[in-house]
Amino acid sequence: MHCSNVAEMDFEGTAEAKALKAFSVTSSAFYWPFPFADGDPNAFVHNSRKPDQVDPFPLFNDQVRMHYSSFNFTQEDNFSRLDVDRKAQTITVRVFDRDGRNVVAGDPKAKKPKPIVSVLKLVPW
Repeated sequence: MHCSNVAEMDFEGTAEAKALKAFSVTSSAFYWPFPFADGDPNAFVHNSRKPDQVDPFPLFNDQVRMHYSSFNFTQEDNFSRLDVDRKAQTITVRVFDRDGRNVVAGDPKAKKPKPIVSVLKLVPW
């Protein structure tokens, strides 16, 4: 599959698991000449807790379960830049096209196209 997205994962089952949070950033390839081989992101599970999309991952003999939500999908040729702000304890993910322009969500010709940006809040360190 050729796409970029961000996923946020949380865990349940034990006190230690509940304290964890993880993120996954997938950045697409710079070039993908085979659009016919792509999956449709609308068909993917986006939130493993929604009743119509239940899809948790059991871990440690099902003592812990990982749930996730994924968002900011794009199938444009692109790259992602991650900016870490230690003071704010965030990672900001920005997606750019092959020419270095922001990839936008929805119609790029809209009056105010919205760049694909994800601000991920980290736990204090």
